[in-house]
Amino acid sequence: LNDKSHNIIESHFLEPHSSKLLFIYFVSFVKNYFNLSIIFSMFLINLLSCYLLFLIIFYFLGYFKKNLVLQLILTLSLFCLWNGQLRFSIYNPSYAFAFNSLLISLSTITIFFFIEKKNYYIISIIPFIILISLQRYVVISSIILITLLLFYLNQLNSRNFLLDKFKNFFSLRKINKSNHIQKKLLILLSIIIVCVIFLKLTSLKGGAFSFLKIVIKFSYFHLHPLEFLYSFYFAYGALFIILLPNFLISKLRKTFFSYLNKISKIQKLILISIFLNSILLGTLGGDDSSRFLLWFSPYYILLFYLSFLNILQNFKISLLLIMIPIYILGARIFVPGIPIYNFNQLFLKDSQFAYTNYDDKYFYGPKFMKKFRNEIEIKKIETVPSYYKTNTKFVEAGVPKNLIDGNNLNLYIYPYKYRINDIPFPLGYLHNQKNALIDHPWHGKTWVRFALILQWLFVQIVYLSILKKNLKSKP
Repeated sequence: LNDKSHNIIESHFLEPHSSKLLFIYFVSFVKNYFNLSIIFSMFLINLLSCYLLFLIIFYFLGYFKKNLVLQLILTLSLFCLWNGQLRFSIYNPSYAFAFNSLLISLSTITIFFFIEKKNYYIISIIPFIILISLQRYVVISSIILITLLLFYLNQLNSRNFLLDKFKNFFSLRKINKSNHIQKKLLILLSIIIVCVIFLKLTSLKGGAFSFLKIVIKFSYFHLHPLEFLYSFYFAYGALFIILLPNFLISKLRKTFFSYLNKISKIQKLILISIFLNSILLGTLGGDDSSRFLLWFSPYYILLFYLSFLNILQNFKISLLLIMIPIYILGARIFVPGIPIYNFNQLFLKDSQFAYTNYDDKYFYGPKFMKKFRNEIEIKKIETVPSYYKTNTKFVEAGVPKNLIDGNNLNLYIYPYKYRINDIPFPLGYLHNQKNALIDHPWHGKTWVRFALILQWLFVQIVYLSILKKNLKSKP
């Protein structure tokens, strides 16, 4: 991809990726216009997306309550996360993570601000709806459908216990003369449908992807409450720890929602729809549940921002400052968050094709770890799937000696004694020697995920206890 003469070949993309055309078109344009390589074109698009996302979040926070220092801190806190948009773009420029996050943010925020205004303001929303539909139509169609459903439920006069609880929790009230808003949403939905028809007519067919299978598999997996919570801690770390007390402590809960008083009833419904969609996608959307939650980062950063303001209003600033070391560890600030990977069919069953390259030149971490390292040998690993028949590529990668025997892996060979490199402590890793995807929400090992969630829950309980204790000691 670093070769300027290399072109994007359509046959390399199968369902569900063949319908995500917009990023590919943008990359092709930048590559040809500026005479750049494909990989650098992808990097520039993702980097620009991060910059625009930064501006959107910063000013979006200020709309609810201006505090320039806190707005800056909370916005930067997203881009310092090891699996956030900026650091992921630097590590893997070819992945449209930041680009997708930007499109989702632009389309949803224009709906949030313009859907109630005069009819001609819909012209400001439509371009962003078309763009996101050509890249992630499931996301935006789901948001609009759930918003319409919430409109319907909110207008019901039913005495249903659960519905009443839902309305009371979010302080929802009946909205008068909302038909014109629903009509606008239906117009946007019809535009999405047209875009989907276009994508289905032009995109390639093939692949074994099934949306129904994905929903069934991941809904079952995330029924476990620890697996459900793991995705949120994995995505946002210490920021999520600061958020939860604002829902669990009654005094904080009352003042937390007061910051949303300035928005209209319709905007409140749209926000609820966005959060419900983020949770649904994180639960049912596929392997990378944390990534789906990070797609909606402006709205989660808003929750964290309001949490900071709320805690500052009720407690001393020291009760936020004590979370700085926890954030640094969880965000893996001082280490490369993701190791250098190599990819081969051999590693499919064990780790979704991926395996860490343990070549000593890539080592980053405390020196004492080397005392536990088993013998590493440099092997030529075939890195590209077999459909590149005319251009098979190999890379030299460091793997434990005797790990690879022909076309098989020795399951009892590890790079480090006692698997010390895979132990997620404290709150993650202080090195880049963990095995590929070992802590991933889906592909990761159960014992690693369990060890991590126990640490996050321990910190969460301690922080809750500190806040409650300080609340009682206040006159």
